[in-house]
Amino acid sequence: MSQTAPRNLISALIILVNEVFASDDESTYSENELYQDEEELNEPIILTTRVSTISRRNVPKVAGYEEIVTERMLDNDFKTHFRLHRSTFDLLLGKININLQNQTRPTSPDKMLLITLWILATPESYRSVGCRFGVCKSTVFRIIRRTIDAIYETASTTIRWPGATEAQNIISANSSTAGFPGVLGAIDGIPIPIGTPQHSSGTYINRKGFHSLQLQVV
Repeated sequence: MSQTAPRNLISALIILVNEVFASDDESTYSENELYQDEEELNEPIILTTRVSTISRRNVPKVAGYEEIVTERMLDNDFKTHFRLHRSTFDLLLGKININLQNQTRPTSPDKMLLITLWILATPESYRSVGCRFGVCKSTVFRIIRRTIDAIYETASTTIRWPGATEAQNIISANSSTAGFPGVLGAIDGIPIPIGTPQHSSGTYINRKGFHSLQLQVV
């Protein structure tokens, strides 16, 4: 083994330790939580074991935003922030609650859904969202991924064509609220910005001049 190899290893360890002390992870963040997913198990066991024994600094975060602030929001204010009425939020939470429950994680399903909806509705960094909801930014990342997966699992029962009775109810509601008779639904599209594709990038340029994928919503 060359002399540069041990030096590189020592340098890597120094960088890793500095990263740990400089990170904004919570002091109670367990090794289990850091490396729960198989794709995250990339570091040698000896490193993860020793790094987990190093105390992380406790970064101050907003306390009680979910428990105090969101609970006191009027329905219109709640919808402004989370893009759903509270009744719709409760309905969605009831559908995905069982898939979000995890005995090894202290984050409640309702907080997980609130964090995910906030990120989807507001162009804000994981760091600032984590500070608002009292979790670290890496936890925000995992919460969003798991919540989106849980919502996706409801697609087969949620995204469907309405039956005859439900269709007539929708038509009646559209007629009374919007004044359009005989309308079952509406179709619209929106461009979702993407990075420049490596191949055939010109075919992804929309009429507004940037690369995107077109999302059609019914």
